Amino acid sequence: MGEVIHVQVGGCGNHIGYQFYERIAKHEHSILPNGEKSLTRNHENIYTDIDEENYYTNVFFEESKSGRWSPRAVLADLEPYSIDQIQQLEYGRIFKSEYNAIYQYGAGGNWAKGHYTIGAECVDNVMEVVRKQAENCGNLQGFQLMHSLGGGSGSGWGTLVISKLREEYPDKIVSSCSVFPSLKASSTNPVEAYNCVLAFHQLIENTDFVSCFDNEALIEIQSKLNLTNEGFSAINRIIAKVMSDVTCSFRFPSHLGYNLRKLATNLIPFPRLHFATISHTPISADSNNSSKNISELFQNLTSPNNVMCGCDPRSGRYMAAIALFRGSMTLKEVNDVASSVSNKNSSNWVDWMPPNLKSNVCKKKSGDFESATLIANSTSIRFLLTNIENRFDNLFKRKAYLHNLCYEGMDEMEFSEAQHNLNDIITEYKCYGDEILDDFDDSNLDLSSKDLI
Repeated sequence: MGEVIHVQVGGCGNHIGYQFYERIAKHEHSILPNGEKSLTRNHENIYTDIDEENYYTNVFFEESKSGRWSPRAVLADLEPYSIDQIQQLEYGRIFKSEYNAIYQYGAGGNWAKGHYTIGAECVDNVMEVVRKQAENCGNLQGFQLMHSLGGGSGSGWGTLVISKLREEYPDKIVSSCSVFPSLKASSTNPVEAYNCVLAFHQLIENTDFVSCFDNEALIEIQSKLNLTNEGFSAINRIIAKVMSDVTCSFRFPSHLGYNLRKLATNLIPFPRLHFATISHTPISADSNNSSKNISELFQNLTSPNNVMCGCDPRSGRYMAAIALFRGSMTLKEVNDVASSVSNKNSSNWVDWMPPNLKSNVCKKKSGDFESATLIANSTSIRFLLTNIENRFDNLFKRKAYLHNLCYEGMDEMEFSEAQHNLNDIITEYKCYGDEILDDFDDSNLDLSSKDLI
């Protein structure tokens, strides 16, 4: 299968990364906080023997000579707060401190500080830690980086790390789990829109595959789950839950045995258009959601309420998609429903190629119930990107707060280049979607009236 090195950068990236590893260690691979495998683990006979179990666990974890497992993870931040917090949590000690890169500077919410000045001084140390992790891999398949696009460390330093990964490991897959800032929620960072577009420019050029999450959509989901009192902690758990399902076919036996490269190959018809929307069901684990059949799960995956970023699937067309199911269903059952769904909804797919919907089944459930995740390359992503570009343009045309970043050595041309690259991506998604829904107005949709599934 090959190993995946997980890199988490900045406050957001580190908190999500911890939740991701806690979830897959505790609930899916039966790894205790001290790194030992639980003796009472029950994997529902999904493995043939202990060697196969270790083979799949080895993708995201490394086994020591003493039999203890630790994450193949690099924890990086320009200030110590988030990693200090992680080390105090239940599974904090499972992370080896030798793979941490912690500094005392902080990026001050400034992309340029993270990418050019402070971050540039520290990035070589991060890459040295990555090399140590890579040396422990027998067949490294690539990298998974978690970060936000709104702050300084996650956006600026995170994309600098990505560019270094691309430079030093050109034959490996570089993927990211990127969290877009909310356009509606109040922010104390006035240059958030600059950070986001400048970071996105780097993601276009230096990543193979991006899983897009949007705080605005996640806050709406959080509200419907009545978890608003938990703040970003609940949002981080939602992202971690979804990413555990996205990676389940890397970590457990499945019918098609996806890895990072196979996932990217099946989803990306054009190299630049590698930004995926992700839908997941059920998001909550209540009893009403635990008995859905395959058809209902498929139907829920196309609901805008279950999309992890702020775009309605009905506002565009799918170019490619992978439906990942976890549970006791068979691949034939899933494929039969998938074929029926594709045929009935052919207008939801681009018309210059046959519907490209792949399915996969992993027998290891996510908890006690069946679940499904749709990873889609949809032209609807352009609505999220357009909103971000508009917010950027409102600042840039007035040159508001521009001095904050130019003081760190940036030039206005870099802003223009990033904006043009973003607009090009929006145009390309629009073009490949055949401009079918130019008149679509998602402001008239009342998504709040639908039940979250």
